[in-house]
Amino acid sequence: MKKFLLFVAAFVVSFSSAKASPDHSTINKGLSVANTRSLSVSICPPATTICQGQGVILQAIPSGGSSPYDYIWSPAYAINSTVTSNPTVAPTGTTVYTVTVTDGLGASASNSVTITVVSVPTPTLTGPDSVCSGTQGNVYTTQAGMTNYVWSVSAGGVITAGATATDNTVTVTWITAGAQTVSVNYTNSNGCSANSATIYNVSINALPTADFNMVADSVVLHHYFVVNNATGAQPLSYYWSWGDGTHDSIAYPTHTYSTAGFYKICLSVTDSNGCSNTYCDSSYLQKDPNTVISVDVIPQVITGINGTGLADQIKVYPNPTTDNITIEASQKSIIEISNMQGELLKTLAAEGNKTNIDVSAFAKGIYILKIQNADGIVFKKFVKE
Repeated sequence: MKKFLLFVAAFVVSFSSAKASPDHSTINKGLSVANTRSLSVSICPPATTICQGQGVILQAIPSGGSSPYDYIWSPAYAINSTVTSNPTVAPTGTTVYTVTVTDGLGASASNSVTITVVSVPTPTLTGPDSVCSGTQGNVYTTQAGMTNYVWSVSAGGVITAGATATDNTVTVTWITAGAQTVSVNYTNSNGCSANSATIYNVSINALPTADFNMVADSVVLHHYFVVNNATGAQPLSYYWSWGDGTHDSIAYPTHTYSTAGFYKICLSVTDSNGCSNTYCDSSYLQKDPNTVISVDVIPQVITGINGTGLADQIKVYPNPTTDNITIEASQKSIIEISNMQGELLKTLAAEGNKTNIDVSAFAKGIYILKIQNADGIVFKKFVKE
């Protein structure tokens, strides 16, 4: 009995001793496997498409291996850093980027990602680029079939139609003269918009001034001077409507009414930009029966219509003439000769009491003399036959 107990005790001790003394080589082998677990790297996003001019952040995510990790990206093109885990890239064309990760034990792993670059649109605009102020219905058009249209018009214009997110046109009334703009951007089928809106320059031309005032002749009864005050981009074209069914298309016409009645004079002016304006006045021509009213249109007068005394001092003869005219004035004067279209033909200084002017080269027609001296300005007409 004692021998059996001793055997059991010995057996137990022997078994316990085996548990308390593990196989160290087996444990060390397990640790070595854990430290050399395979290193890999993934990239987020795995692949992406961007619009030209945009950028994207790439994130390298290592797995396994032993930290710390070092990163090398290639190519070194359109990338803000080649040694960070999360660079920003902005290539102008489709590019494959590769990252190589090295862990603390010297193990390496690589992966690549393709960044596909799609083109951005270049919106174009068509429409009138030279417009008269106040003109309505100016339509500007860009490419159709796009989305998310964004329109803008400078402060000198008012949008009257279109210009929504689905419209490829805008209609504008330009109300302010000067340089104005229309701009547009949109999203194309790639989901891209232009990096900046397309700007279309428009020149808004001021309207000419159609204006005149009527002054009764202080010498000749029932005779009126109409002072043409029209201004605008030269040359101007004129259309005088006399209210009796007749009209003239020169700057400084003469008109005589032969029938009693009430008349409205209108002047329409068109400038070199094609812009027009009209002014009418009926306050002066209220005729009595059998009264003949004659009207002479003259240029603007700096100091007012000439008074009776100054007009009497200046003589023009012969009138009509074929070759020469003589101007008698009591003092030195500046003399200008214009045709009926308002074109200045000749300027000269009159030093003495009589000035002879050769007009033989002038075409047949009516001409205006502007005679200015210290006392004022006189306008007279002469006829070249």
